[in-house]
Amino acid sequence: MGKNWTPFDAIETGAAVGQLMAEAQWVMALRLWGFAGGWSLPAGEARRMMAEKGPAWAAAWEKAAQSISAGEGPAEATRKAAERLTRPARANRRRLVKRAMKS
Repeated sequence: MGKNWTPFDAIETGAAVGQLMAEAQWVMALRLWGFAGGWSLPAGEARRMMAEKGPAWAAAWEKAAQSISAGEGPAEATRKAAERLTRPARANRRRLVKRAMKS
């Protein structure tokens, strides 16, 4: 299945998942601080928070499915899904930090 697995695949996949975890934790912390009154959040932030989950996960699953369909292994599929989820999380973090800096 896919190319031969190497330890570097585990490192790359772990790094991609770790980056996603870090971005997601920052976004959660920033939103919680905003909801607690640390600074103002954009109107509808709670709605946006919930609405973005479904499409983001669907896109990640699609990337993983495409990877597997192309004959790539589970490490590549996981890495591609994590990278697909990291982009919107990073954008949210940057947006929320920029807003916090203005407060």
